[in-house]
Amino acid sequence: MDDAAALMDRMYRHQRHVYDLSRKYYLAGRDEAIARLKPAPGDTVLEIGCGTGRNLIKAAT
Repeated sequence: MDDAAALMDRMYRHQRHVYDLSRKYYLAGRDEAIARLKPAPGDTVLEIGCGTGRNLIKAAT
């Protein structure tokens, strides 16, 4: 593990357990916006800074 990854692990070691749950309140409307995504077959969806990947999982379901 490089130094940057180790730093991130130390910084977020406790928050990572509740991060996705807490984002619901800080990012109001995000789940609705994801639900409205209607990419056509073959389209590409790009999320930058996906963090835990929660948004991508929600978009894929």
